This record gives sequence, C-alpha cells and structure tokens, in this order.
Amino acid sequence: MRAALEFLRQTFLLAELLESTEHLLDGLATTRLHTNSHEKNP
Repeated sequence: MRAALEFLRQTFLLAELLESTEHLLDGLATTRLHTNSHEKNP
C-alpha cells in the first residue's frame, strides 16, 4: 500500500513540474512573439 501511495505522490509531482514548465515555455513564447511584433512595426 505504501509503495502505491509513493507512486501516486511522485506521479502528481511530475505532473506539477510538467505543468509549470509548460506555463514557463508559453510565457517565453508569448514574450518572444510580442518582441517580434515590435521589431517589424517600428
């Protein structure tokens, strides 16, 4: 039983890390697109 709970805990931790990484990458992509739009239209 303890092994199953540990597995679930690790699974949720991994999911949180992946979600955080996805939000970070989305933010960087949005910032990059925003910067590019200013470069094309001075």
